[in-house]
Amino acid sequence: MLTSLLTWHTLCYHEGMPRGENLERVRPPKERRAALLGVEPLAPGEGRMAVSIRGPKGALEVFKALPTKERGRVVVAGLKALGLWEEGDGEETGQR
Repeated sequence: MLTSLLTWHTLCYHEGMPRGENLERVRPPKERRAALLGVEPLAPGEGRMAVSIRGPKGALEVFKALPTKERGRVVVAGLKALGLWEEGDGEETGQR
């Protein structure tokens, strides 16, 4: 009896319906989820990447303390200062 009950449960709940099928009905919109986490969703053309950076510890602590948007501005400003970034057609595009 228990074996047939477990088989029925497996067939009905695990094989009959893919996991997460109803998730879109209960999941709040992306903007609301981001606001609840205290973050802002990425704008079109923006990206997020985890990288390792070597440099003076004090400079890294200041960089880490900046908000994420400001960190991005610092990266672009540094690349421009080194001549590794150029602007083209109104959109900023990387040179290399």
